Amino acid sequence: MRNQNSNGPIRSFLSALLLLTLSTIAVADRVTYSYDASGNRTSSLREIVYTRGSSTSKSAQSKKFLDSLSLARISIYPNPTEGDLRIEISGIENCDDTELTVHSLGGSILEHIQPLDVTNEIDLSGYTDGIYLVVIRIKEQTTTWKIIKK
Repeated sequence: MRNQNSNGPIRSFLSALLLLTLSTIAVADRVTYSYDASGNRTSSLREIVYTRGSSTSKSAQSKKFLDSLSLARISIYPNPTEGDLRIEISGIENCDDTELTVHSLGGSILEHIQPLDVTNEIDLSGYTDGIYLVVIRIKEQTTTWKIIKK
């Protein structure tokens, strides 16, 4: 009769290798849209996180992500961030009817910029690590981003 425990070390090694491989790359992408009674899209919530390397590793990388709102193109990076967050908006001529707010998950407004520039920078380093929502309004349209501060 063969000893069933002889495969234990191999099985443990393969399990550890699989776990290590899965933990080095993480991608999450989810977009949720809201519509008014006429069927027009009124807002979108975009949640995209791409991380290569462990979340505690200095080699962890984040990517730049884009969203479009009417004719405006919005770029927010890096996400996750250690503090400095950059928001770029292109494709709008008149920035007077624009605003950006940063909210805690409890609903408190932490930052407010109005009107927006083409390039906007927000320093989140004074806030605790966690999840924050960035809401950008251009005229009557809004987009909401989930930002991870680590």
